[in-house]
Amino acid sequence: MAPDPIKKIKTMADILPPQSKEARLPATRPLLKAPSPPLPPKRASQPVRAVPKENTLQNTEKRPPGNKQALDEWFQKERKARTGAGFPPAPVSMRKPRAKRFLIVFGALLVLLFLGGIGASYVFGRMKVHVALKSASVEINEELRVKLTPADAEMDLTGELLQLSDTRQEEFTASGKDNVKAKAKGTITIYNAFDTKPQLLVANTRFESPDGKIYRIRESVTVPGAENVNGVLTPHSVEAVIYADQPGPAYNKGLTDFKIPGFKGTPRYEGFYARSKTPLEGGFIGESLVVTQQDLDKARESLEQGLREVLIQKLKASVPEGFRLLDAAYEITTDKREFSAEAGDAVNTFTGKLTLNARGLLFRDTDYDRFLILKADLQPEAVTRKDTSDLAIDVVLRNMDQGTLLLRTHGTAQFVWNLDQGTLLQRLANTGNTNMINDIFREFDAIERAEVRFSPSWMQIIPRDTTHIDLEISY
Repeated sequence: MAPDPIKKIKTMADILPPQSKEARLPATRPLLKAPSPPLPPKRASQPVRAVPKENTLQNTEKRPPGNKQALDEWFQKERKARTGAGFPPAPVSMRKPRAKRFLIVFGALLVLLFLGGIGASYVFGRMKVHVALKSASVEINEELRVKLTPADAEMDLTGELLQLSDTRQEEFTASGKDNVKAKAKGTITIYNAFDTKPQLLVANTRFESPDGKIYRIRESVTVPGAENVNGVLTPHSVEAVIYADQPGPAYNKGLTDFKIPGFKGTPRYEGFYARSKTPLEGGFIGESLVVTQQDLDKARESLEQGLREVLIQKLKASVPEGFRLLDAAYEITTDKREFSAEAGDAVNTFTGKLTLNARGLLFRDTDYDRFLILKADLQPEAVTRKDTSDLAIDVVLRNMDQGTLLLRTHGTAQFVWNLDQGTLLQRLANTGNTNMINDIFREFDAIERAEVRFSPSWMQIIPRDTTHIDLEISY
């Protein structure tokens, strides 16, 4: 479409100023100007310079009459005027070098962080290895022997004898009542200061107190000989219980000395003597509390029951680590039983003292496991028995004097193949190729299957340090 001549005229009228010098351009229509570079930001120290008048109105007044050539020349002159002395030249931008340096520094930091992350992952990275070992279950029903001196080193278990003893003493109350004529009694110590030969004192040997009262022993005793040290005799002694020759309280005495009247007139009279260890008590005539046989039996049962429980606990607590003591593989026997009174003695209370012995036959767990492995036709060096409650052991026969046990074991025995974990970890750490991991697992017969995971997961690197390899075992 051809341009509208009226519109063109109006446009030219807006551009060209009036020819009269007195005329002015309208304030609402600024002069057209060619696009110029953006002005630099204003600074407080550099105020914006005003455009000289000669470059505006004066130039406008001097432009030639309007035609295309003149109009082009005017635009060229106007552009030069506006980019000349009237406006400062555009400063060179300082942001491009700074932005370039910032990008370089930022990129270097990213590279360092990336390399540092790789290094940290290499140092702190871990490899988790889960290994499932080969296992087997075998039904067992066999007899075996435990001996202190085994005849068959492979099929007999070597036994160990464990022995303990303990003593308990308690006081009991007499429950009987009767008219009695009781004799005083007490314990004395008999000394031999005569020669180095032992001296037998028969039952009913008399002992005389300083006031002339006679006491007797009811059982024979042997006094050991004295010890000769550089020509000087050191007396040796033995203890015994003496009883008053007559009943009644007159024979009750505190601690005193005794002579043996039977040696009177011989050198032995001065060489043998006795001294009280306990007071002489119990002499009585009249109605009194007396010890009955039922009292003695109850006292014995009470002592044995309490002491037996304590001794069994001590016996089991004394079993060394790695050994086994079966419940029926020990016995408790009485070593000594003593009471301060006899049935019929006129006393209010009496003491009982009991000593028990315990003997148990032990065997090593490793010997028992070896027996089971051989019975299962496996190699003791290749497998280990997994201890479970599915296997029982019964004591068929026990002879503690001979030191033998006959046992029967029955149930399901669980076996697991042995894995040299240290060698496996070292082999994994020494190989730097993840493709070799499965080949390494196949080197170990004990491994049934294995699984490997890396942490962090994106870094598939085998740690050189075995402490960074976590090994998990299952059966």
